[in-house]
Amino acid sequence: MSNFIGHPSAVEDQPLPELIEIFAAYPNPFNARTIIEFSLLTSSQVELDIYDIIGRKISSLLDADLNPGRHAISFDASSLPSGLYFARLEATDIQSGVAYSKSIKLSLLK
Repeated sequence: MSNFIGHPSAVEDQPLPELIEIFAAYPNPFNARTIIEFSLLTSSQVELDIYDIIGRKISSLLDADLNPGRHAISFDASSLPSGLYFARLEATDIQSGVAYSKSIKLSLLK
């Protein structure tokens, strides 16, 4: 017989701490340029890519190891047509290998 008291799923219900946060781009909607800001809790290998509305990768803005803290990247979309785009941030903690991904919507108006 088990000495366990409580619900076996109680630990599973606790959310994992977020490794990354991506903030709303500004300005958004934008014409030609916008700034994408994000923060990291740990040193991470980071990729920031732009996708069009049907999921094609349009641009790779960042692929680097970054220190914890807040970071900002400028996105120049002057050569792209008006429309909806998505910025996808992927970060992998360098020590633990835990990976996270988050996306935001960008509206390009010309």
